[in-house]
Amino acid sequence: MKHKLLSFGKEMSKNKALYLMFLPAAMILILFNYLPMFGLITAFKDFNFADGIFGIP
Repeated sequence: MKHKLLSFGKEMSKNKALYLMFLPAAMILILFNYLPMFGLITAFKDFNFADGIFGIP
């Protein structure tokens, strides 16, 4: 297990530029595809402002 983590860290440092180029794309993917799911779930719940988002049944 330790060998795999070490090789992953070595691979990350070797291909640092590739991971930095992937980071904005991953952030856009999360921002526009996964964050709206939160609003979609709350749209069909019985929302009460006093209870908050996590207190909805």
